[in-house]
Amino acid sequence: MSYKLIDKKIIVYAAGATSTILRSLFQNNDLDIYAYIDKRADEIKDVNGTPVYTLEMFLKKEQKKDDFCIIITPKNVFEHSEIANTLGKAGYHNLIFKPKEILNGQENLKLLNINNVFDCLVISKSIPN
Repeated sequence: MSYKLIDKKIIVYAAGATSTILRSLFQNNDLDIYAYIDKRADEIKDVNGTPVYTLEMFLKKEQKKDDFCIIITPKNVFEHSEIANTLGKAGYHNLIFKPKEILNGQENLKLLNINNVFDCLVISKSIPN
């Protein structure tokens, strides 16, 4: 199954440097970031008017999980898979991240596709087809 970012509410996990790149990319393509998830949400509160939640606060919200695409962007890419697993167990399945398996050289077509979308967004700074 595939979808387009335009069809989803975009959440960026980690309100750091990569989120700034994504915010600019999305603004240039008429897409909005719905919210951020960050450990420092109590300190940050919002990014340019967009709310920042802790993971716990976000998971407590009643919402249709398929409406969201969560882009996982912490600097330490080896944390991405653990975060994705946590979100997946909570019912969120539209996730973009750097899979640990791909970083470790394993071959998995589904995870390679997820990795390529992440690279397109973050490294190439373009919206994938």
